[in-house]
Amino acid sequence: MPKVANGIHLDAEMSRAHAENIEFEVHGAVCENRKALFASLRFVNHANMGSYREAVDNFLAGITTKPDIAAHPLRTNNQTRPSNH
Repeated sequence: MPKVANGIHLDAEMSRAHAENIEFEVHGAVCENRKALFASLRFVNHANMGSYREAVDNFLAGITTKPDIAAHPLRTNNQTRPSNH
């Protein structure tokens, strides 16, 4: 995982930056002679990620002069997203 949002330098410390993925598939038949497949992929990333909402809120409140996704203390955030295919 990158050390900062959209960064090129990677954080090699596995306790701070890692991801898990899980995929689930169901095969079956909906009707006669019709095969069906449902597949779902979920992932979670653990990394030193900023919050876009926090960056914009700080800008709108006059705390920062521009939204800056990297202007936050070192912290590990979790990001979870489903992905159906």
